[in-house]
Amino acid sequence: MKNNTETEPIISGEIASGCKLCRKGAKAVLFLTGICNNDCYYCPISKKRKNKDKTWINEKQVKTPEDVYTEIDSMNALGTGITGGEPLLKPKKLFKYIKKLKNRYGEKHHIHLYTSKPPKTKTIKKLNKQGLDEIRLHPTNLNIKPYLKPIKKASKHFKTGIEIPTIPNKTNQIQQIINKTNQYIDFYNLNEFEYSETNYKKIKQKGHKLIGGNTHAITESRETAIQIINQNPTTPIHFCTSNYKDSVQLRKRLQRTAKQKAKPYDEITKDGTLIRAEITGKPPKQTKKILKQKYNVPNNKIGQHKQKTETAWWIADKIHNELKKHKLKTDIIEIYPTSNRFEVQRIPLNQKNPENPENQNK
Repeated sequence: MKNNTETEPIISGEIASGCKLCRKGAKAVLFLTGICNNDCYYCPISKKRKNKDKTWINEKQVKTPEDVYTEIDSMNALGTGITGGEPLLKPKKLFKYIKKLKNRYGEKHHIHLYTSKPPKTKTIKKLNKQGLDEIRLHPTNLNIKPYLKPIKKASKHFKTGIEIPTIPNKTNQIQQIINKTNQYIDFYNLNEFEYSETNYKKIKQKGHKLIGGNTHAITESRETAIQIINQNPTTPIHFCTSNYKDSVQLRKRLQRTAKQKAKPYDEITKDGTLIRAEITGKPPKQTKKILKQKYNVPNNKIGQHKQKTETAWWIADKIHNELKKHKLKTDIIEIYPTSNRFEVQRIPLNQKNPENPENQNK
């Protein structure tokens, strides 16, 4: 067993191919639908997505397949994980996307499916025909019985795994799952039990306690996983911590995306965010003219987002006092390189010291 820090996963044996790509930040997440026929008390899906029949690719809501392609291209993804909700409740859409992704990106584009619905034999055959590489089954309420036959069938067609939250003190139930399936299962993924805005109340009602600090993890989940791994030293088990998913995997995906999407005027941080300057007060056409004619800013160092003009933060830092004379307001912003442009921080230049916001040399 590889026992790392509390941020990193704990691994026994070979991990799934999909997980290897996730660890590199090279896997896009296709959230097929928020509709689900279960009501697991620990479901962490956000209010924005839960029980809504909408499709998302990473942070971008999907309207056409081209939206999916754009997002995958933007991060140079090597694979796609399909999740929900329950993807198998929308089989036509599921089959369509698997086929489209394989046709566009080739057989090497790894696709895994996460589902809590025991798939029928004809569904398994159709998934295989469309090109699915890996299926991850989530036994609802840790009840493995309905999944035994599908597991045997699925293992003949693609890599088959079980992925479940490591519910504290459920060691016996998890061990029973392993005992009854290890003849056919290629890997077991144990996810650290964690709370979200949608499951917090139910988790508290069950008596689970939060670790606190900078993690959403629940106490005793990690200890339960370690016990399971120690009991099964030759079984491929991967325990993924809450902090690892939230920090390491996300950061690596952002870094990949930033390299693809950064403008010539952006600075990429070590966390994969982008730092740039945002100028407001006049229409972009007028602002661009001022920057070029008055201050000799190169054309490739000027951009536009909606009605806001963008440029390099180090350029704006030198001329922001001059820009005030043109009634222009300048901020330094740090954003995610994603379609929603999540803003990490904003610094008005007339309120900051003239130094690199990342304390890096430029």
